[in-house]
Amino acid sequence: MQSKSIFYIPLSIIIAKEVEILFLIMGWEFTSALDSNGFISNFIEWFGVLYGILLPLILVRAWEQLDAIDREFDREADAARILYKDLQFLSTLPGKVGDMGRDITQLLHNYVFYVKNNYKFEIKQSGDTVRVDGDKILEDLRVKFNGLLNPEIKQTSVSELLIGELFERLNDLTDSRGDRITLASQRLFENLRTIALFTSIVFLVPFYFAGLTSFYLLDLILILSVTFLVIYIYMIIEDLDEPFEGVRKITDESWRHLLEEMDNVQNEKEENTVTSGSPSSTQTRPKRKMSQ
Repeated sequence: MQSKSIFYIPLSIIIAKEVEILFLIMGWEFTSALDSNGFISNFIEWFGVLYGILLPLILVRAWEQLDAIDREFDREADAARILYKDLQFLSTLPGKVGDMGRDITQLLHNYVFYVKNNYKFEIKQSGDTVRVDGDKILEDLRVKFNGLLNPEIKQTSVSELLIGELFERLNDLTDSRGDRITLASQRLFENLRTIALFTSIVFLVPFYFAGLTSFYLLDLILILSVTFLVIYIYMIIEDLDEPFEGVRKITDESWRHLLEEMDNVQNEKEENTVTSGSPSSTQTRPKRKMSQ
C-alpha cells in the first residue's frame, strides 16, 4: 500500500505556484528576473550534488533490506523442506519411531500452512498475537522431538543417527524464523524517510521558477521529466520499505511449492492405503463345489 506522503511532493509545487500568483496579484516581486535565473540555477546545481548522493544511498539501503528479507524467507522454507525429507524417512521406520515421525510430520505441515497464510503479519509492529501461534507450533515440534530421546526410541542405530540430524534441522528452522521476523520488522528510520521527502521537495520546487532554456515548451518537458523522475524514485523507496506489499513485494512461492509437495505426498499415501486395504485389491480363490 503506497504511503500518502508521496502526495506532498506535487502539493508543495502547487502551493509554491499559488504563492507566486498571490504575490504577483499584490504587486510584490516574488523573484527578480536576474537573480532568479542566477541564484535558483546555482542552487539547483549545488543542492543537486547533495541530493544525488543522499537519495541513492537511501534507495540502496531499502533494496538491500528487501533482498535480505527475501533470502531469509527462502532459507526458512529450505530448512522446513530438508526437515520434511528427513521426517519422511523416519516415518517409514517400524514401531514407535514411525508413529512419532508421522505425528511430527503433521505438525510440520501445520507450521508450513500457518506461515504461508500469516507471514505478512508476523512482524514486531503487529504485536505478539500473530507470532505466538507460529512459535507455539515450533514449541510443540520440539516437545515431540524430545520424545525421540526416549531410550526405547533410540534403541535402533538408524533412528539414533537421525535424531542428531533432526534436531539440527529444527534449530535451523527456528533460527531462520527468528531472523526472518526480525528483518521483516525493520523499516527505514522515520527521520530518514522524512529527509528523503523533504530533500525531494527542496530539490524539485526551484525548477518551477528557473528558466532552463529560452524555449518554454522545452522547459516544460524538462521540468515535468525531472518531476516524474523524483516522484518515481521516492515511490520506489516507499515500495521497497514495505516488503510484503506493493509492486516489488516478497512472494510466498517457495512456501506454496513446499505445501503442495507435502499435500501431494500425503494424498498419495492415503490413496495407497485405501487401495491396499480394499477387498478388490486382494485376489480371492473360487470356492470348490462339494461333490455328493
